[in-house]
Amino acid sequence: MTTDLFSVSPHADIVDVAQEMLKRGYRRCPVVQDGKLVGQVTCRQLLRAVEEFSTS
Repeated sequence: MTTDLFSVSPHADIVDVAQEMLKRGYRRCPVVQDGKLVGQVTCRQLLRAVEEFSTS
């Protein structure tokens, strides 16, 4: 197991999260608040957000 984990807060900027995921080659990123896992961000969710933003 690794101890070098990449996680984000629920209030993180999605552009920064997407750039970091691309840089690291990750397809999923855990979302942590107060030391507890509250969800995850996936590449598909990021792509959907970009698509919705560009059409509105």
